[in-house]
Amino acid sequence: MISNYNQESLRDVIKKYRQLSLGNSNSFINKVIQDIKKEFNTNDIRVKIHAIQKLFFLYLNFRDIKWASFNSLDIMSTCGMKGKLFGYLLSSLQFKTQEDFILLVSNQIRSDLHKTNLNSNGLLYLLIKNNFLF
Repeated sequence: MISNYNQESLRDVIKKYRQLSLGNSNSFINKVIQDIKKEFNTNDIRVKIHAIQKLFFLYLNFRDIKWASFNSLDIMSTCGMKGKLFGYLLSSLQFKTQEDFILLVSNQIRSDLHKTNLNSNGLLYLLIKNNFLF
């Protein structure tokens, strides 16, 4: 359960981030990154999905999230439709910078295209369109 890990929700992280001054935000962001790393190591799917949502918030605030590329791949493959949504979203943001990650994501895309779920296929088509069409 989420309460067992004392996990802050995305809403809590955003509220605390907005209340901080610029000088204090770096230490807070470092603490959030450490919490996200711990949450990725749990076995609870909900905790991992909340962690990837917070990771996306960090990306929107111009933080480097390359260290979590393989975690987003893990979430894509194990956490259902919501995990695929955030996993593919973060993958599309990281696609052009990490070549080894591209190979692993392409295998995940290939296996997902063989499934008949129209929602995941729609996400895949958006990912391919945004990254491979110039």
